[in-house]
Amino acid sequence: GKDVDERLAHNAAPRLGAKLFGRGIYGLKHHSPISDGTSQHLLVVAEKIIFEGAINRQWHVSEVLNQLISRFTSLPPMLDIYLLNIILEDSKQLTYLNKNVWARADSGQSHHDRVDMSDAFTKILEDEGRPLKGKTLKEKLGKIRGVHEVLRRH
Repeated sequence: GKDVDERLAHNAAPRLGAKLFGRGIYGLKHHSPISDGTSQHLLVVAEKIIFEGAINRQWHVSEVLNQLISRFTSLPPMLDIYLLNIILEDSKQLTYLNKNVWARADSGQSHHDRVDMSDAFTKILEDEGRPLKGKTLKEKLGKIRGVHEVLRRH
């Protein structure tokens, strides 16, 4: 019967086992519309995709989803970055770096190591020593850290 601040509830939900199913939409793992068998298969393939990259590469979940889409003609139509994040949480070979970014567990990275995009852009420009076109900048960033598909399109 108490009034609860919405932000407080959103922050507490994951600590209590809730999963993010969409912007502001929480549920429990068993609410996933993707079967356990399919989820396990997707997890194995997603791990393989991430392990094909460099050990310290950070992957945005949208990149992994796009790789899955390009490799399989038939995926569950409801599979999105939120459901894929929930699936990846079961991996013992991957570590979550926050903000939809994943890395190999054997890289030793933690959420403290997640490459901030603005810092990475600045470092790339400093290392290059000259201005770069946006496309080139994004390509260089993509080699060290995955980026959300919206950024890759523009």
